[in-house]
Amino acid sequence: MEERNATMPLSRCCEACSRQVAEDLRLSDPDWFDRLVDEGDIELGEDGLVETVYDEAQPRGYLERSTSSSALHSHGWRPRQWTYNGDGPVYLGMELEIEVGRDRDLYGYADRVQGLMGPAVYLQTDSSIGYGMEITSHPMSYAWAMASFPWDALKTLSDDGCSTHAEVGLHVHVSRSAFTGECHLYRWMKFVYRNERQVSRLARRGHSQWASFDPAHRAAVKHMIKREDIQRGYDRSGRYLPSAAMARYQAINPLNSETLEIRVFASSLQAGEVQAALAFAAATVEYTRDLDANKIIGSNGWAWSTFVEWLRQHDEYRPLTDELEALSCVS
Repeated sequence: MEERNATMPLSRCCEACSRQVAEDLRLSDPDWFDRLVDEGDIELGEDGLVETVYDEAQPRGYLERSTSSSALHSHGWRPRQWTYNGDGPVYLGMELEIEVGRDRDLYGYADRVQGLMGPAVYLQTDSSIGYGMEITSHPMSYAWAMASFPWDALKTLSDDGCSTHAEVGLHVHVSRSAFTGECHLYRWMKFVYRNERQVSRLARRGHSQWASFDPAHRAAVKHMIKREDIQRGYDRSGRYLPSAAMARYQAINPLNSETLEIRVFASSLQAGEVQAALAFAAATVEYTRDLDANKIIGSNGWAWSTFVEWLRQHDEYRPLTDELEALSCVS
């Protein structure tokens, strides 16, 4: 049998993501994926996910991109193995969407971005970005992120002419392992939704089609804890839930198997603003960890001002406190 060259997959995520790549590139043959699987040019693993794509299987117009040395991967691509930086169980992940100057070769510039930021991140395309990329971090503890993430690289990207705007976001993932159980997860989600005004101000954008504070979603928080319930469309008692498609684009996306995704933040190349977003995720997890009925009723525990007073006693979250004070958002 003739030996063939194996290249990086169109997507290591799933067949659906590979199909999306084809759609994004407006490939003329809608059945190319099925045909190439049947012909053995694309190999799927035992789990049904894309494992290998051979050179000659690449659709015309995509080959030189996918087989180039560029660090920029297609949307939906994931590393075979995550690198966990710092000590858990609370891990954060970050997706930072940026625009790149149109005078630059996007795939060539991605190599510079990867070089500046190092192995803590990987880069992906995203159809919601006009001309740019999504910088995605490997899981990291809050302490590791503050001390070791390449923050100076953000200023360099800005100096290079990269930018952000209202339609690109900063998404922060919180590991499900951060929570002690469903009650803790419920308290955390409830706290975020109860403080929409302050959270939106901190996030530097209000209601968004990509991160909505939908009243129906807020009302259904206690029924949205179980990811499998949302995907079925109803909870354990048979109550109808907002659709999975609707749930994904809420302030908190609960659909991921390993994380909860805070979607509210506007993107930024200001290190302090990005640090504040990570600090918000970490601090609210800890604040709600033991937010029992006595604290809620006796000490007004749901109130934003009570949370800010708690923050003042935890200097590790100073990036968040500083940002709140700069935005006059302490009450």
